[in-house]
Amino acid sequence: MKKYYLTLLLISQFAFLPEIYSQNVSINSSGSLPDASAMLDISSTTSGFLIPRMTTSQQNAISSPATSLLVFNTTTGFFMVNTGTPGSPVWTPLAFNNTGWSLLGNNGTVDGTNFLGTTD
Repeated sequence: MKKYYLTLLLISQFAFLPEIYSQNVSINSSGSLPDASAMLDISSTTSGFLIPRMTTSQQNAISSPATSLLVFNTTTGFFMVNTGTPGSPVWTPLAFNNTGWSLLGNNGTVDGTNFLGTTD
């Protein structure tokens, strides 16, 4: 008899459920809804977003990395993005003036214009 009720309960659940669609998601502490244009909307006034961190060897070992995949390379100190395809990845550093902005310091900067992270 229990089996009958369980089966009836499951069938009735599926019969009355509305169609389910995937939706965008918001991660925040305020309870605000996600922006309609974003699949994932993360907001905070006290914390940041932490990108996956890995060495160059670990980055190159990613199997079929999606185009636009973003990682932080701890070997080079650069954010790296795959500008190629999954079958033929091209890891490109996110650049500042087409040279990259290194966490280890930068040289060749313009005094008075560039002052954070300079070595000269």
